[in-house]
Amino acid sequence: MKYNRKASVFIFLLAFSHQILSQSVTIDTVFISATALEKQVLNFEKLDSPMMNAIDLAGFRSLSVQSNGPAGLTTISNRGMASRHTAVLYAGLPVNGATTGVYDIGLIPFQYFNACMLFQEGLNGQAGNHSLGGGLLLKPSFEHQNNVSASMRYTSAKDKQLNLSSSWSGRNWYLNSGYEWILKLNQFQFLNNGVKTVTESPQLEGFNANLDGHFFLPNSTSLKVSSWLQHFDRDVAAPYYRLNGQKQEDYNQRYVIEAKHFFAQQEAGIKLAFFNERILFTAPGINSSANTKVIIIEPTFVVAQRLFLKSTFKSELVNANFFQGNKNRETLSFSALRSWHLWGGITNILLAQQWTDGKIMPLVAEIRAQIQGWKISMIRNYNLPGFNDLYWPSGGNENLSMEKSLQFNGGYTWNTIPHLTLGGETYSYVIHNFIQWTPDGIGLWRPSNTRKVWSRGVEFKANFQKLWQKIRISFGMQYAFTKATILEDKYAASIGRQMIYIPEHKGSFEVNFYVLNLHLGATLLGMGRRYDSTDNFTSLDPYVTANGIFGFEKKFKFIDLFCRLEYVNFLDTDFAFVRSFPMPLHQLNYQMTLKYKL
Repeated sequence: MKYNRKASVFIFLLAFSHQILSQSVTIDTVFISATALEKQVLNFEKLDSPMMNAIDLAGFRSLSVQSNGPAGLTTISNRGMASRHTAVLYAGLPVNGATTGVYDIGLIPFQYFNACMLFQEGLNGQAGNHSLGGGLLLKPSFEHQNNVSASMRYTSAKDKQLNLSSSWSGRNWYLNSGYEWILKLNQFQFLNNGVKTVTESPQLEGFNANLDGHFFLPNSTSLKVSSWLQHFDRDVAAPYYRLNGQKQEDYNQRYVIEAKHFFAQQEAGIKLAFFNERILFTAPGINSSANTKVIIIEPTFVVAQRLFLKSTFKSELVNANFFQGNKNRETLSFSALRSWHLWGGITNILLAQQWTDGKIMPLVAEIRAQIQGWKISMIRNYNLPGFNDLYWPSGGNENLSMEKSLQFNGGYTWNTIPHLTLGGETYSYVIHNFIQWTPDGIGLWRPSNTRKVWSRGVEFKANFQKLWQKIRISFGMQYAFTKATILEDKYAASIGRQMIYIPEHKGSFEVNFYVLNLHLGATLLGMGRRYDSTDNFTSLDPYVTANGIFGFEKKFKFIDLFCRLEYVNFLDTDFAFVRSFPMPLHQLNYQMTLKYKL
């Protein structure tokens, strides 16, 4: 049976290849800025604010943020899924931890990755594991003018940040570099049972160093190189930011190189990646460490931008002192995507077959279409357990099954009224064998496939932009209704209840005025009730929070000056993303950027 399934995939690839090659199509080999994900997935949102941070993502429709405070672990989940289902993608590859399956977005240098994209639909066929619920693609923007810039940021919580960046370009190449140093003292006020309290200053210090280059070589060949170094030390605070001697060190190295050759109607490429990720956690009497090495080899073949063939080999090796011996996982996958231009739009169909440690996985199938404002997708995919789920010494379960999902997405975007864009989407995700950690009879927590989860909802967005003489005005509004309930569970009290930390209602409003060199803006976020127990007995209160922005920009012949003042949470709202870790009350952030144009 195993070899029959393999043969069916190869027959599928050959059939599509013959159909495409029989057509006469000419393509241009000039640089195309769109990534493979954009071409194949079709439905995504651009998050291109250079001032965005991890907490700002909470205002995006059905995206949920879980954060243990400004210095603590911060993760995202999408449309009622778990954080391990939402990939963080670097150079199109997931960097979620092999042990936990999640990624701390609080360590991402968003000032460098200033052209990010959010994919809210499943990406298993494109990105592999950890992307059942979509992903956040980290992407820098390439400028066509040589420049160097320096940015300094200081907050009333005594946090400091320095960013240095440069952009260089020639006739046949682009190069970006960035360095970010952060020292967060986190001396802010919060409410503890109604009493204003100051933190014990849980610190975070570290840096990000990035380099991205795109080179166009002779003989219709291009080369992309990317590197990302991270090193952070932090205090791991107890509830209400008490210090108890717990510390964590993160050190990550990521290198990706991608080569492509264009000839006639075809494009052949190969992507090579090496990730070396280390985490060290210490506490009184505890010293745990994990070192993960990831190797990815990904050849691709594209015919006339209509047939996309890809093979991926991925090796993950974890050396952790809390596991019994090294743990590894090897995955081999083959995928084929066929694209049609029909009815004034695009329709993509993808099939992907994967093998993990020699075992055949379920066939991944997708159909995505974007036609005259309409967009629709139907996806069948899965997610594998993390290494902690399988091998954690006091409760890992090596008999866990994979999570399987069926997804439907549909929506429409209106652009018929000048300056106004309206959009609406609906979705339905069903996950079988949902992995949940629960206590056993002797008080130990163990993972099991005890749940079936159904997440469905509707989303709405509206954007208005108008230029009137020298004044530019923009308004934006988002609303999401998310119903993520447990259909099956071994605990009867959980059945029919909302998943923890997923609000049923969430909305945001943003307004910006640009007058000459000035920028005045405000954002308002309304968050509904979020339950933090599976029986929905306890919950976090709804809240409304608001931020204000004042910016100034002055451009000279060779130098651009940008100044920005942020008044965060000026309503002094008492709120938290995770219980016992209240977010700061009002806070002032100052930022100044100088860009020198060469």
